[in-house]
Amino acid sequence: MGLIKILISAVIIYIATELSKKTNNVFVAAILISIPFVSLITFMWLYIDTKNTQLIASLSREIVFLVIPTIPMFLLLSYMLLKNYNFYLSLFSSLALMLLSYLILSLVSHFLFS
Repeated sequence: MGLIKILISAVIIYIATELSKKTNNVFVAAILISIPFVSLITFMWLYIDTKNTQLIASLSREIVFLVIPTIPMFLLLSYMLLKNYNFYLSLFSSLALMLLSYLILSLVSHFLFS
């Protein structure tokens, strides 16, 4: 079963990558990539393996809050690449900003909900 999960997940990533490379309109690829396939696949595998809908509901709720820190990453990456910064510098700077955003979210939520 684990191999099937890996193959299905890899096929989706491959399709998204190929669409990004081969279409003149990256909007279609962006729509496909923006669909939370990892989350949906995880929900599906969890349901198949456990039938625990409460676990899936809890995971889904947590994902909503954890999407927020990724938004600055995408904005910074896009900005830096449009300004012709080096790809790896842009990528790692964006990842650092995302990690900082996660840290801030963690501190704020700990302060508010503890």
